[in-house]
Amino acid sequence: MTLADLAAALRRFRLLAVGLFVATLAAGVGAALLPAERYRTNAVVSVEPISQSVGFETQQAIQLTIPPTIARLVSPTFEQSVRTRMLPGTRDAPLAIEAVHEPGTAIIDVTVESSTPRTAVDAAQIAAQRLVQEPRSDRFRVNVVSPPGPASSVRASRTPPLAIGSLVLGLILAVLAAAALHRLLPTIPRGALFRTRYGHDVLGEIPQAHKRARQLSRGPLDDRAPGELREAFRSLEARVAQRVAERSSSSNSRGDAMSIVVTSWSKAEGKTTVVAHLVCALAAHGRHVTVVDGDLRRPRIHALLGCSLEPGLSDIAGGKPVGGALQSTPLPSLDVVAAGPGPPARHPAEIVQDAIALVLSVLSDRIVLIDAPPLFTAETTVLVGEADAVLLVADFRKRRPADIDAALADIELAGTPLLGVVLNRVSDPDTRGRESYLYKPTAPAKAPPPAKAPPPRAETDSPPPAEAGAPPPAEADGPPPADNGAPAKTRGPARVRARQAKRRA
Repeated sequence: MTLADLAAALRRFRLLAVGLFVATLAAGVGAALLPAERYRTNAVVSVEPISQSVGFETQQAIQLTIPPTIARLVSPTFEQSVRTRMLPGTRDAPLAIEAVHEPGTAIIDVTVESSTPRTAVDAAQIAAQRLVQEPRSDRFRVNVVSPPGPASSVRASRTPPLAIGSLVLGLILAVLAAAALHRLLPTIPRGALFRTRYGHDVLGEIPQAHKRARQLSRGPLDDRAPGELREAFRSLEARVAQRVAERSSSSNSRGDAMSIVVTSWSKAEGKTTVVAHLVCALAAHGRHVTVVDGDLRRPRIHALLGCSLEPGLSDIAGGKPVGGALQSTPLPSLDVVAAGPGPPARHPAEIVQDAIALVLSVLSDRIVLIDAPPLFTAETTVLVGEADAVLLVADFRKRRPADIDAALADIELAGTPLLGVVLNRVSDPDTRGRESYLYKPTAPAKAPPPAKAPPPRAETDSPPPAEAGAPPPAEADGPPPADNGAPAKTRGPARVRARQAKRRA
């Protein structure tokens, strides 16, 4: 497996790899931190000959007496004898005594662990004194080479190794698990690799939507869908239109018209959603498109495109004209033939067989997309045999190369050419370096808010001051009143009108 394959495996099973890594790391850290705190100290003793002249027999006796000494050190009897000599408050504390002999020497390393530092140090001192005070032979004795020092924390000493070990082990397990699953569950090849293996093209890769209820439950494309989703369906529409144009130019029979069955290997692969988006994208460019709901078992295309379940294909099988079963949509060039209420006494394959040939003959001047059930149903076999081409939708997350092999074998057996394959719900679409070039529709400019009207001016006896150089305002009801010698006094509009009415009277 190459590094590229390993990276692809980690991207594909990233949740499992991360979960396994976190679980292993948590287990290691928990093993280091969860046990109760313990403290450890050690004393080093040696078995030495009493006489300065050491013979072979003495050395052999020393080597023979070391294993029994170690066995006695770790025995419950010796531990109990140490407890009896400890202080009363520490006798019941947890205690563990270990002894290690360095090969080729007469040195014994005595290690004592306890729940408190003082208990560990006292127990180590008592254990060393017991070894010194209990003579074993007149030819050798036990001496303390290194007395016990301050006790150290066992948790502090074992936490870094356990954390580092669990970190490394978690990485190894995560990588191995992802690589093994990637090998056991191979994915569908993409792009040029798909054509190399199967001899057919991938017409589109639809990315997996994170908010499926909002982004993929509608038929018509809108500006609220993510940019990569809109680009994927636009690219699919362009390639399908190109294949339709190539077939029309090669046959010179019906112009820009073609009947295409859209099917899948199994259920719940997003086939109907792909059909709804594709027909809307084709109709948005002015092409005359009709979508036929051939999935009488689970009809859903009418709901995505805002139509009703009837009239539909079952009504046409019962004698209704094809034109009377066409339902319009908000797109002028897009019509829908729904599934219709199928009689329970008839098999869906019988209804399809009675209606589809008539539908395709009447609608031969346009692009007809038929939303068919999965390949293993009988009505899909009928639809594939009547159509001009087949478009296969495969769920990239669930389908395996063996499934694609079986699906292509079924389509080849029917004799209808395969238009191409659509890989749906691709979890890692190849958009690296292209995110900034995705189409982002600009929102319409907002109209400026209306200017606020000035507050009404209160009625006063003095008019507003006139601007400099402006002519005096003219009276609306006539000339100004004559001067009667009274001091000049400004009048408001109401008082002026009352004065004029009085003069006329």
